[in-house]
Order: sequence, then structure tokens, then C-alpha cells
Amino acid sequence: MIALIGPTDILLLARLAHNSFQSQIKIMLISLLLTPQIKVAGL
Repeated sequence: MIALIGPTDILLLARLAHNSFQSQIKIMLISLLLTPQIKVAGL
């Protein structure tokens, strides 16, 4: 499911980053970007 995240979702998260704690959002973005790779590697 996480692998289906598209550019629009990333843009929404980027907008939220300006309104929220940037450090936490950056960690979330990194984890969201790495998770699909980990799942693919796990498969």
C-alpha cells in the first residue's frame, strides 16, 4: 500500500511540513521513501 504513494501525496506532506514540526515530517518523508524499497527487498 505504501508503495502506491504518489507525487501528489508527497507534495501534501511537503505542505504539511511547513505547518508542522519540520524535523518530524522530514523523518516521516524519509521513512515513507525508504519503506517501499525495504518491502521490495524483503520480497
